[in-house]
Amino acid sequence: MAQLYKTPAILLNQTDGGERDRLLSFYTENFGWLGIAARGVKDAKSKLAPSFNLFSRLKIAFVAKKSASYNGNGWVLTDV
Repeated sequence: MAQLYKTPAILLNQTDGGERDRLLSFYTENFGWLGIAARGVKDAKSKLAPSFNLFSRLKIAFVAKKSASYNGNGWVLTDV
């Protein structure tokens, strides 16, 4: 089972990462700068979609994924 990490963060940048995904850049209190993949957030039914305004303060939860080929560092957002 993957380790779940939680930390306060500020959203710095977001770019489209495919048809339904987004790549998000955060500055976090505990981990510094992180690039995290948010899967499926461009879907109309996504619970995470309304949370992503630039420079907003958030509390995020993320996990390390098995294959790091998607965004280079292998972090996947699970909750905001």
